[in-house]
Amino acid sequence: MADQIPGSGGRVAHWESVYERSRADSVSWYQTEPIMSLELVDLLGIAREAGVIDVGGGESVLVDALLHRGFADLNVLDISEAALQASREHAS
Repeated sequence: MADQIPGSGGRVAHWESVYERSRADSVSWYQTEPIMSLELVDLLGIAREAGVIDVGGGESVLVDALLHRGFADLNVLDISEAALQASREHAS
């Protein structure tokens, strides 16, 4: 899929490398619990039936937390296939 993004070759390679060589909890943006995102979901009153997309989600645990809360229509968008695969593995 990444090869379908015009002019993104360098960015794709960069993020694939980051996710292939780093553990999720070793990067500076990792959160064990997505507290702020969950607070925003609550504040906005997003219904459990609503579709939610985590843009740039990488190996985020937001999807896991939303699944735990009963959300089902969830999607993660990321430029890195390695990150998406890791997200699939820990969400299932």
